[in-house]
Amino acid sequence: NSQTSVDDSFRAMLKQQVDRAEDLLRGGEPLVEKVQRDLRLPVRVFINGGLAIARAIRQQRYDVWERRPTVSKWQKGLILLRAWLS
Repeated sequence: NSQTSVDDSFRAMLKQQVDRAEDLLRGGEPLVEKVQRDLRLPVRVFINGGLAIARAIRQQRYDVWERRPTVSKWQKGLILLRAWLS
């Protein structure tokens, strides 16, 4: 809620979690080619969507209380298009 403040300690903790999530998502990228063909698109979308949320959290300096990090419809469309083309 908006009464929760984000201090340097919280930012450092969340940065660590976002970095970890990104590492895990990127670690899954090589697996895309190893899953069944019909699963590749959803897995790519999942990975790229997760990375987009991580970027959104970073862009708002890890303040997830004042405003929820989101991915716009336009960004979602690009995520889907890139996943489809790759």
